[in-house]
Amino acid sequence: GSHVTVESEPGQGSRFSVGPFSIREAVEAPAAARAAPLPDLRHVHVVVIDDDRDTLKATGRLLNKWGFEVTLLEDGNIEALPRPEILVCDYDLGHQETGIDVINRSRAIHGAGVPALLISGNTSAELAAKAVAADLRLLHKPVRPAQLKSAILTLLGTIPVRNSI
Repeated sequence: GSHVTVESEPGQGSRFSVGPFSIREAVEAPAAARAAPLPDLRHVHVVVIDDDRDTLKATGRLLNKWGFEVTLLEDGNIEALPRPEILVCDYDLGHQETGIDVINRSRAIHGAGVPALLISGNTSAELAAKAVAADLRLLHKPVRPAQLKSAILTLLGTIPVRNSI
């Protein structure tokens, strides 16, 4: 029901106008368009594995700020931990084992359904294919906080998946 106009002058640019519409229509979005409330994250256990201590601590602080229960590991020693609800793992752990190896080991211990994110600065097609084969969502560094939160919420099943990698 809005009116759209375009004024254009060669070499000078264009001006687009949309309207009229009432302020009330713009502010009062239909109920279906309103965002669903975020889930309570206070009891969601996230295990973060990264060999870089600063990255590990920063990620832990961010996840704690969002309300998650967080366990931080500088190595892949996950055997003694309870089953994580989400596993966030760097790919290059600086030793013989990769993040995919650690995630696969966690899934062997805690069950195949452990949702996991793989984070890497490696943008190769080979790593992307390995992540898909391991049923992992791959995020490339640098990971923005909103990107991390969206990926975690997707794994928890609270928002729809937009892509496979």
